[in-house]
Amino acid sequence: MVIPIMASGSLSGHVVFWNLEERKVVSQLRAHNGGVSGLQCLANEPLMVTSSADNSVKLWIFDLPDGGARLLRIRDGHTAPPSCIRFHGSNGHNILSAGGDSSLRIFSTKTETFNKSLGRASYNRKISKTKGSSSDPCKMPPIIDFTCETTREKEWDNIAAIHSGLHVVTTWSYDKVKMGSLRLVPDRLKKKPNESKNKIAKVTATCLCLTQCGNFVVIGYSSGHVDRFNIQSGIHRATYGNPVAHNGAVRGVATDGLNQIVVSGGSDTCIKFWNFKEAGKPLLSKIVVDESVAFFHAHHESAMLAVALEDFSIVIVDIDTRNIVRKFFGHTAQLTSAAYSPDSRWLVTSAMDCTVRLWDIPSSQLIDIFQVDAACTSLSFSPTGEFLATTHVDQLGVYLWSNRTLFSHVSLRPLSFTPDTIPQMDLPASATDELQSSQQAEELPLDDSEPEFTSPEQLADDLITLSLVANSRWQNLLNIDLVKKRNKPKEAPKAPKAAPFFLPTLPTLRDFEFDLSSAVSQEEGGSKILDLSAMQSLSAFGKSLDQCSESDYSPAFSKLKEMGPAAIDIEINQLAPEGGGSFELLLKFMKMIDSVLLSHKDFEVAQAYLALFIKVHGDSISQRDELKSFITKIISSQQNGWSNLQSKLQYNLCVVHALKNV
Repeated sequence: MVIPIMASGSLSGHVVFWNLEERKVVSQLRAHNGGVSGLQCLANEPLMVTSSADNSVKLWIFDLPDGGARLLRIRDGHTAPPSCIRFHGSNGHNILSAGGDSSLRIFSTKTETFNKSLGRASYNRKISKTKGSSSDPCKMPPIIDFTCETTREKEWDNIAAIHSGLHVVTTWSYDKVKMGSLRLVPDRLKKKPNESKNKIAKVTATCLCLTQCGNFVVIGYSSGHVDRFNIQSGIHRATYGNPVAHNGAVRGVATDGLNQIVVSGGSDTCIKFWNFKEAGKPLLSKIVVDESVAFFHAHHESAMLAVALEDFSIVIVDIDTRNIVRKFFGHTAQLTSAAYSPDSRWLVTSAMDCTVRLWDIPSSQLIDIFQVDAACTSLSFSPTGEFLATTHVDQLGVYLWSNRTLFSHVSLRPLSFTPDTIPQMDLPASATDELQSSQQAEELPLDDSEPEFTSPEQLADDLITLSLVANSRWQNLLNIDLVKKRNKPKEAPKAPKAAPFFLPTLPTLRDFEFDLSSAVSQEEGGSKILDLSAMQSLSAFGKSLDQCSESDYSPAFSKLKEMGPAAIDIEINQLAPEGGGSFELLLKFMKMIDSVLLSHKDFEVAQAYLALFIKVHGDSISQRDELKSFITKIISSQQNGWSNLQSKLQYNLCVVHALKNV
């Protein structure tokens, strides 16, 4: 007997099951931490799908002995907008995200089945497990920043996080997918007997970084202190500065890749360099900037440090030389985040002016910019350079942007935009939304005003220009005899017993017809004298060369460049009278080579063709006066071009050698 059951959701997150015949409650289920916004039972299946404002979708199955439901699958995210994201690992498959719900999550860029939750930050995890997220008395404030490394993630905690308004720094384990048990607090901030909490509560942790070796955490505080902790044991190891590192809040800390230098920046407009191992030593060096430091972002492989300032500018500091090497201006509101590309050539920055800007570090130019509806709060570049991940104000999702330079040609030229001309971009959407937007985009023409660059044939008349012909088509011309010898078949081809006599025919759909166009008709009054020129069996190249004028040999030369080494060898051999050509054709070939040398184009190809021509027809040239006299002109053209090329090459080699010695 089938009992009719009705399920209803409530604003408190409960799902109540009603027996419609008996008009009473059968069971009750705590489904979500927020109000149930959607509920659907699947037809002919013991399954139910629920959704809620807590950013989760759950699938329930009714297979308990009492007919109750248990959780089968879940897809959920942050219940509050994420505030900080970082790509984790070298393959770019996972993103660590911290949200305003005090939780730390792992999002996969490949499939949602690999998404995981490291849990909520809690003062006491045992008590938090028995309470819901809405009524947890031990819930810690939201995570505002965190740092992670993969070097020691199998041995101990490899994530450290700071919380809003707290001086306590928590640790997390990516490998164990949970919050660690350590609480990093310096001795001066630990409550002592007969001491009030008000003094301690005023000091908060403002920034932190994890060393590349995965052993130490460097933390900056609002009191101006900079401390170093061992993340494995939680023991305090060193304090930089005497007694404080900065006369104000510390806004950024970073270390080099070899644990030799600690860099700190504060609201006192100073960037200071400290000895990592010997904290008691004096300050190594100091850089004074124009405004207070907002935050740091370091690139360990290149030792470059991006420093965001309160005047909305960014400076690049070289940690090795301890100097400012680049400055970028353009944002009109508070900077929120920055990220380097994997090769450290690009710097991506975001600000509260709702723009995301891409800076080219070597040229110190802005090469891309776009604007979104909601300001970007955090961004991270994939280690493979494939994606840019962003989070935005009042948005629960983590958005992925594809790098166009990986699959299409993009001209990276300096840009200059006014606020009215900055392109507006929509945030990445789901598959359904993308389908609708693509249909709308098909109706609108694409506005691609970027002109395609076409390389000129020659930059200047006095420069030597090489051709685009593949090396395999001209480098083996002088060794063509050796190539033929290697490719010679072991057995000679056998001639047919009865070789037919072939006549030229015309391609027609009817019966075959002979090509009699060269025959002279007596009816038309033609002469019966035999035309010896008609007996020449010139090839396609020979005919093209014969038809060329004295001023333009480009059609014949272009036809020769399209041939392979074997075909070129045959064509040059057929220029002689014994090959079906004539001495006039040999002279025209020499004039063609001379015109190419004088034009300073296709220099290497013309040299190869000339070398093969002299090798094949050297005897014929020495026996004919008109050919012998023209050789001197070719020698003069060749020497002028080579001397020009040689002088420029020698000059550049000298300059490069001098720079190497410097």
